[in-house]
Amino acid sequence: MTTTLKKLGQSAPAATTLTDIYTVPASRKVVASVIVVANRSATPTAFRVSHALAGAADATSQYVAYHVSIGANAVVEVARGMTLATTDVIRVYNTLATLTFTVYGQEDDGTGGGGGGATFGDTPTTIHPDDAAAEGTSVNSARGDHAHAIVAAVAGASAVGDSAAEGSSTSFARADHAHSREAFAAPASLATDGSATTGTALTVTHSDHAHAIPSTLDTNARVGVRKNSTGSTFTRRRVNLIEGTNITLTVADDSGSEEVDVTIAASGSSGVSESLAIAYAIALG
Repeated sequence: MTTTLKKLGQSAPAATTLTDIYTVPASRKVVASVIVVANRSATPTAFRVSHALAGAADATSQYVAYHVSIGANAVVEVARGMTLATTDVIRVYNTLATLTFTVYGQEDDGTGGGGGGATFGDTPTTIHPDDAAAEGTSVNSARGDHAHAIVAAVAGASAVGDSAAEGSSTSFARADHAHSREAFAAPASLATDGSATTGTALTVTHSDHAHAIPSTLDTNARVGVRKNSTGSTFTRRRVNLIEGTNITLTVADDSGSEEVDVTIAASGSSGVSESLAIAYAIALG
Protein backbone atom coordinates (compact mmCIF):
# COMPACT_ATOMS: atom_id res chain seq x y z
CA MET A 1 0.00 0.00 0.00
CA THR A 2 1.28 3.46 -0.93
CA THR A 3 0.65 6.24 1.60
CA THR A 4 0.95 9.90 0.60
CA LEU A 5 1.13 12.74 3.16
CA LYS A 6 -0.36 15.84 1.60
CA LYS A 7 -2.61 18.82 1.78
CA LEU A 8 -5.94 17.24 1.01
CA GLY A 9 -7.92 20.40 0.36
CA GLN A 10 -8.09 24.17 0.84
CA SER A 11 -10.88 26.70 0.46
CA ALA A 12 -11.87 30.29 1.26
CA PRO A 13 -15.64 29.91 0.96
CA ALA A 14 -18.23 32.59 0.45
CA ALA A 15 -20.10 33.81 3.53
CA THR A 16 -22.89 31.58 4.89
CA THR A 17 -22.32 28.98 2.18
CA LEU A 18 -21.72 25.31 3.00
CA THR A 19 -18.84 24.32 0.74
CA ASP A 20 -17.20 20.96 -0.16
CA ILE A 21 -13.50 21.24 0.59
CA TYR A 22 -12.44 17.61 0.04
CA THR A 23 -13.96 14.41 -1.39
CA VAL A 24 -12.17 11.10 -0.94
CA PRO A 25 -11.23 9.70 -4.41
CA ALA A 26 -12.24 6.23 -5.57
CA SER A 27 -10.27 3.33 -4.11
CA ARG A 28 -8.66 5.56 -1.45
CA LYS A 29 -8.59 5.53 2.33
CA VAL A 30 -7.80 8.78 4.10
CA VAL A 31 -6.91 10.06 7.54
CA ALA A 32 -7.39 13.84 7.90
CA SER A 33 -4.69 14.74 10.43
CA VAL A 34 -5.94 18.24 11.11
CA ILE A 35 -8.15 20.99 9.73
CA VAL A 36 -6.63 24.45 10.17
CA VAL A 37 -8.96 27.46 10.19
CA ALA A 38 -7.34 30.89 9.75
CA ASN A 39 -9.15 34.22 10.17
CA ARG A 40 -7.74 36.69 7.66
CA SER A 41 -9.67 39.58 9.20
CA ALA A 42 -9.50 41.72 12.32
CA THR A 43 -13.18 40.93 12.85
CA PRO A 44 -14.12 37.85 14.87
CA THR A 45 -16.50 35.38 13.22
CA ALA A 46 -17.63 31.72 13.47
CA PHE A 47 -17.33 28.52 11.41
CA ARG A 48 -18.60 24.98 10.99
CA VAL A 49 -17.04 21.69 9.78
CA SER A 50 -18.98 18.55 8.76
CA HIS A 51 -18.11 15.00 7.66
CA ALA A 52 -20.70 13.59 5.21
CA LEU A 53 -20.46 9.81 4.79
CA ALA A 54 -20.49 8.84 1.10
CA GLY A 55 -21.34 12.44 0.23
CA ALA A 56 -24.78 12.35 1.89
CA ALA A 57 -26.94 15.47 1.95
CA ASP A 58 -26.26 17.95 4.76
CA ALA A 59 -27.61 16.93 8.18
CA THR A 60 -27.00 18.16 11.74
CA SER A 61 -25.57 14.73 12.71
CA GLN A 62 -22.60 15.26 10.35
CA TYR A 63 -21.01 18.23 12.16
CA VAL A 64 -17.72 17.82 14.03
CA ALA A 65 -17.53 21.58 14.75
CA TYR A 66 -20.59 23.80 14.78
CA HIS A 67 -20.58 27.61 15.03
CA VAL A 68 -17.18 27.70 16.70
CA SER A 69 -15.98 31.24 17.44
CA ILE A 70 -12.66 32.42 16.02
CA GLY A 71 -11.03 35.68 17.06
CA ALA A 72 -9.48 38.43 14.96
CA ASN A 73 -6.57 37.08 12.87
CA ALA A 74 -6.68 33.89 14.91
CA VAL A 75 -5.87 30.28 13.95
CA VAL A 76 -7.88 27.27 15.19
CA GLU A 77 -7.14 23.57 14.63
CA VAL A 78 -10.06 21.12 14.69
CA ALA A 79 -11.00 17.53 13.94
CA ARG A 80 -7.66 15.78 14.43
CA GLY A 81 -7.37 12.19 13.13
CA MET A 82 -10.61 12.12 11.14
CA THR A 83 -10.80 8.79 9.17
CA LEU A 84 -12.51 8.90 5.80
CA ALA A 85 -13.65 6.30 3.27
CA THR A 86 -14.14 6.48 -0.48
CA THR A 87 -16.60 9.27 -1.54
CA ASP A 88 -16.77 10.77 1.99
CA VAL A 89 -16.91 14.58 1.92
CA ILE A 90 -15.58 17.28 4.28
CA ARG A 91 -17.63 20.48 4.14
CA VAL A 92 -16.93 23.91 5.70
CA TYR A 93 -18.96 27.04 6.46
CA ASN A 94 -18.10 30.56 7.70
CA THR A 95 -20.35 33.38 8.85
CA LEU A 96 -18.13 35.98 7.19
CA ALA A 97 -16.15 35.42 4.00
CA THR A 98 -12.87 35.96 5.82
CA LEU A 99 -11.74 32.44 6.72
CA THR A 100 -9.38 30.01 5.01
CA PHE A 101 -9.80 26.27 5.67
CA THR A 102 -6.94 23.82 5.01
CA VAL A 103 -7.14 20.03 5.41
CA TYR A 104 -3.91 18.04 5.93
CA GLY A 105 -3.63 14.27 6.08
CA GLN A 106 -2.63 11.06 4.34
CA GLU A 107 -4.09 9.16 1.39
CA ASP A 108 -3.65 5.40 1.01
CA ASP A 109 -4.06 3.83 -2.43
CA GLY A 110 -6.23 0.99 -1.04
CA THR A 111 -4.08 -1.88 -2.32
CA GLY A 112 -3.97 -3.55 1.09
CA GLY A 113 -1.06 -4.22 3.44
CA GLY A 114 0.42 -1.89 5.99
CA GLY A 115 -2.38 -2.69 8.43
CA GLY A 116 -4.78 -0.43 6.55
CA GLY A 117 -7.30 -3.18 5.72
CA ALA A 118 -8.88 -4.01 2.36
CA THR A 119 -11.12 -2.04 0.05
CA PHE A 120 -13.93 -3.90 -1.69
CA GLY A 121 -16.09 -2.79 -4.55
CA ASP A 122 -15.26 -4.52 -7.85
CA THR A 123 -17.66 -7.18 -9.16
CA PRO A 124 -15.82 -10.45 -9.93
CA THR A 125 -15.33 -11.14 -13.62
CA THR A 126 -17.23 -13.69 -15.70
CA ILE A 127 -15.32 -16.89 -16.56
CA HIS A 128 -15.33 -17.99 -20.21
CA PRO A 129 -13.79 -21.03 -21.94
CA ASP A 130 -10.08 -20.58 -22.80
CA ASP A 131 -9.68 -17.56 -20.52
CA ALA A 132 -6.00 -16.89 -19.89
CA ALA A 133 -4.65 -16.57 -16.36
CA ALA A 134 -3.95 -12.94 -15.47
CA GLU A 135 -2.70 -11.07 -12.43
CA GLY A 136 -5.25 -8.29 -12.90
CA THR A 137 -4.97 -4.57 -12.25
CA SER A 138 -7.74 -3.83 -9.74
CA VAL A 139 -6.67 -2.08 -6.53
CA ASN A 140 -9.60 -3.66 -4.64
CA SER A 141 -9.72 -6.96 -2.79
CA ALA A 142 -12.21 -9.78 -3.38
CA ARG A 143 -14.48 -10.78 -0.52
CA GLY A 144 -14.10 -14.29 0.88
CA ASP A 145 -17.57 -15.27 -0.34
CA HIS A 146 -17.31 -13.70 -3.79
CA ALA A 147 -18.55 -15.68 -6.82
CA HIS A 148 -17.63 -15.55 -10.50
CA ALA A 149 -20.34 -15.84 -13.12
CA ILE A 150 -20.02 -18.90 -15.39
CA VAL A 151 -22.27 -18.75 -18.43
CA ALA A 152 -24.00 -21.95 -19.62
CA ALA A 153 -25.80 -22.30 -22.95
CA VAL A 154 -28.00 -24.79 -24.80
CA ALA A 155 -26.02 -27.60 -26.45
CA GLY A 156 -25.93 -27.58 -30.24
CA ALA A 157 -27.79 -30.07 -32.43
CA SER A 158 -26.01 -33.18 -33.78
CA ALA A 159 -26.62 -34.36 -37.33
CA VAL A 160 -25.61 -37.36 -39.47
CA GLY A 161 -22.14 -36.86 -40.89
CA ASP A 162 -21.10 -34.11 -38.46
CA SER A 163 -17.35 -33.77 -37.88
CA ALA A 164 -15.81 -33.41 -34.43
CA ALA A 165 -15.06 -29.77 -33.58
CA GLU A 166 -13.90 -27.83 -30.54
CA GLY A 167 -16.43 -25.07 -31.20
CA SER A 168 -16.16 -21.34 -30.66
CA SER A 169 -18.89 -20.62 -28.09
CA THR A 170 -17.94 -18.47 -25.10
CA SER A 171 -20.31 -20.50 -22.86
CA PHE A 172 -19.88 -23.79 -21.01
CA ALA A 173 -22.05 -26.91 -21.32
CA ARG A 174 -23.57 -28.40 -18.15
CA ALA A 175 -22.54 -31.95 -17.13
CA ASP A 176 -26.08 -33.24 -17.84
CA HIS A 177 -26.50 -31.40 -21.13
CA ALA A 178 -28.05 -33.22 -24.11
CA HIS A 179 -27.63 -32.73 -27.85
CA SER A 180 -30.72 -32.86 -30.02
CA ARG A 181 -30.60 -35.59 -32.69
CA GLU A 182 -32.18 -35.99 -36.08
CA ALA A 183 -35.56 -37.75 -36.20
CA PHE A 184 -36.10 -41.40 -37.11
CA ALA A 185 -37.50 -42.10 -40.57
CA ALA A 186 -38.90 -45.10 -42.41
CA PRO A 187 -36.33 -47.03 -44.50
CA ALA A 188 -36.67 -46.97 -48.25
CA SER A 189 -38.34 -49.77 -50.18
CA LEU A 190 -36.06 -52.23 -52.00
CA ALA A 191 -36.17 -52.16 -55.78
CA THR A 192 -35.19 -54.97 -58.15
CA ASP A 193 -31.85 -54.30 -59.82
CA GLY A 194 -31.39 -51.25 -57.58
CA SER A 195 -27.84 -49.93 -57.12
CA ALA A 196 -26.09 -49.67 -53.76
CA THR A 197 -25.80 -46.05 -52.56
CA THR A 198 -24.84 -44.20 -49.37
CA GLY A 199 -27.96 -42.05 -49.67
CA THR A 200 -28.45 -38.38 -48.78
CA ALA A 201 -31.04 -38.52 -45.95
CA LEU A 202 -30.23 -36.63 -42.73
CA THR A 203 -32.32 -39.05 -40.65
CA VAL A 204 -31.53 -42.43 -39.06
CA THR A 205 -33.42 -45.73 -38.75
CA HIS A 206 -34.17 -47.95 -35.74
CA SER A 207 -31.98 -51.05 -35.32
CA ASP A 208 -35.04 -53.29 -35.88
CA HIS A 209 -36.13 -51.52 -39.04
CA ALA A 210 -37.42 -53.44 -42.07
CA HIS A 211 -37.37 -52.57 -45.76
CA ALA A 212 -40.57 -53.01 -47.76
CA ILE A 213 -40.39 -55.48 -50.64
CA PRO A 214 -43.16 -54.87 -53.21
CA SER A 215 -45.40 -57.91 -53.85
CA THR A 216 -45.10 -57.79 -57.65
CA LEU A 217 -43.62 -60.05 -60.33
CA ASP A 218 -40.51 -57.87 -60.43
CA THR A 219 -39.63 -58.87 -56.85
CA ASN A 220 -39.26 -62.64 -57.62
CA ALA A 221 -35.76 -64.08 -57.94
CA ARG A 222 -34.66 -64.84 -61.50
CA VAL A 223 -34.50 -68.56 -62.45
CA GLY A 224 -32.22 -69.96 -65.14
CA VAL A 225 -33.75 -72.67 -67.39
CA ARG A 226 -31.92 -74.86 -69.94
CA LYS A 227 -32.33 -78.28 -71.61
CA ASN A 228 -30.13 -81.31 -70.94
CA SER A 229 -27.54 -79.12 -69.23
CA THR A 230 -26.52 -77.69 -72.57
CA GLY A 231 -27.54 -75.01 -74.95
CA SER A 232 -28.89 -71.60 -74.14
CA THR A 233 -29.94 -70.68 -70.60
CA PHE A 234 -33.06 -68.57 -70.34
CA THR A 235 -33.29 -66.43 -67.19
CA ARG A 236 -36.66 -65.16 -66.16
CA ARG A 237 -38.66 -64.63 -62.97
CA ARG A 238 -41.31 -67.20 -63.92
CA VAL A 239 -41.32 -70.59 -65.63
CA ASN A 240 -44.43 -71.49 -67.67
CA LEU A 241 -45.06 -75.26 -68.01
CA ILE A 242 -47.27 -76.23 -71.00
CA GLU A 243 -49.20 -79.49 -71.17
CA GLY A 244 -48.30 -81.41 -74.37
CA THR A 245 -49.98 -84.39 -76.03
CA ASN A 246 -50.95 -87.05 -73.48
CA ILE A 247 -49.43 -84.86 -70.72
CA THR A 248 -51.34 -83.64 -67.68
CA LEU A 249 -49.80 -81.09 -65.25
CA THR A 250 -50.92 -80.68 -61.67
CA VAL A 251 -49.49 -77.59 -59.84
CA ALA A 252 -49.78 -77.22 -56.05
CA ASP A 253 -48.35 -74.57 -53.71
CA ASP A 254 -46.50 -75.98 -50.67
CA SER A 255 -46.05 -72.90 -48.46
CA GLY A 256 -44.64 -74.93 -45.55
CA SER A 257 -41.71 -76.13 -47.66
CA GLU A 258 -41.52 -72.83 -49.52
CA GLU A 259 -41.92 -74.62 -52.89
CA VAL A 260 -44.29 -75.30 -55.75
CA ASP A 261 -44.99 -78.97 -56.54
CA VAL A 262 -45.53 -79.86 -60.21
CA THR A 263 -46.85 -83.36 -61.00
CA ILE A 264 -46.52 -84.53 -64.63
CA ALA A 265 -48.78 -87.37 -65.69
CA ALA A 266 -48.12 -88.98 -69.14
CA SER A 267 -50.50 -91.40 -70.91
CA GLY A 268 -49.02 -93.97 -73.44
CA SER A 269 -50.62 -95.11 -76.74
CA SER A 270 -51.39 -98.52 -75.16
CA GLY A 271 -53.65 -96.81 -72.72
CA VAL A 272 -51.31 -97.53 -69.85
CA SER A 273 -50.77 -94.44 -67.77
CA GLU A 274 -47.33 -93.54 -66.50
CA SER A 275 -46.97 -90.89 -63.82
CA LEU A 276 -43.83 -88.92 -63.10
CA ALA A 277 -43.79 -86.74 -60.01
CA ILE A 278 -41.36 -83.91 -60.28
CA ALA A 279 -41.06 -81.26 -57.56
CA TYR A 280 -39.52 -77.90 -58.27
CA ALA A 281 -38.39 -75.82 -55.36
CA ILE A 282 -38.58 -72.20 -56.41
CA ALA A 283 -36.99 -69.71 -54.03
CA LEU A 284 -39.28 -66.79 -53.47
CA GLY A 285 -36.58 -64.40 -52.29
